[in-house]
Amino acid sequence: MNPYSHLVVASELEAAVAPDDIQEYYWGAIAPDIRYIAGMQRQQTHLPPQDIMDSIYRYPHLRSFLQGYLVHCLCDEIELDRIFSSHFPFFIIKNKMTPKKSAVLLELFYLENKRVDFQISGTCNEFMQDLGLSRDLTDRFSRAISRYTALKSPQAGLGKLLQLLGLEGDPRINSYVASAESFQKSWLKKNILFLAIKAGGIHRSVV
Repeated sequence: MNPYSHLVVASELEAAVAPDDIQEYYWGAIAPDIRYIAGMQRQQTHLPPQDIMDSIYRYPHLRSFLQGYLVHCLCDEIELDRIFSSHFPFFIIKNKMTPKKSAVLLELFYLENKRVDFQISGTCNEFMQDLGLSRDLTDRFSRAISRYTALKSPQAGLGKLLQLLGLEGDPRINSYVASAESFQKSWLKKNILFLAIKAGGIHRSVV
């Protein structure tokens, strides 16, 4: 799942999770993706659910942050391409929906159709320090995410996020940006796919 998608799903789950600190919760819901600017492998920040649960007992004052962190890591276990394949009403299109394209399309859909105001704390806490993350990195990442989620022109999308993070040319993300650009090239195709997301109830299935 891409950054804004994580925050949208976290907002849908907020009432069920009932975090004490909303800004910490949303910060946790996006924090694992700091790995891109930290140059870390996915498994270094996307931890097993039980490890995150154990950390809640270790850092009870970070409960809201870790609840959001858990939501993020669980979301990344969702096989979006299977959801799209089983719910997309257009069989010709759905057969071409790879996991990467599914994630990018959902991100674009949320950016353009589910605008929600988020505030994240951006705090460099003990949990993040234990992962080897510095205050400079967390500050840089939180500023970039805050600017990305507040984009006045959501069509800028993932390409703008790369600029904000200083990751232009990063091969780990370039393919996602290329997929986003291909969707954006055809207004008609993109909006037909958006209609399919709504008609297929894909957002409800993800949540």
